[in-house]
Amino acid sequence: MLGTLEALRDAVRDDLLITAENLLRAEVFADLLEQAEHLLDGGYFLAAGVLGRAVLEDHLRNWCSRASCQPAKGKPTLDDFKTELYRAKRISTADMQHVQAMAAVGNEAAHNLPTLTGANVKRLLSDMRTFLGEHPIP
Repeated sequence: MLGTLEALRDAVRDDLLITAENLLRAEVFADLLEQAEHLLDGGYFLAAGVLGRAVLEDHLRNWCSRASCQPAKGKPTLDDFKTELYRAKRISTADMQHVQAMAAVGNEAAHNLPTLTGANVKRLLSDMRTFLGEHPIP
């Protein structure tokens, strides 16, 4: 038992638990994006778009939490998380606009707007994979 406690102490000291958490989160997001792609391939582009947007919002929420830049509002939105990350200089203006564009596709899906196409959702999912890879949670 002492060995287990020492290993746990060493893992905390070396930030290995945070690394494991990030790896687990990345795996979950990858699984959700795969599910969204499967839905898209089956013609369910509305559901795929909503799922893609949910992954984006959750990523931004967790990033704000980790970066200690949580929005002050009681029920923050994706836009609030994006704005706080920008204010904290975690994302650039171009990144902020890219997040807004991805969120817009997800919002169109959530509201079943006639302007949404499967191609838009396909681009959202592709952009999400790239964004998550370029902006892992520190």
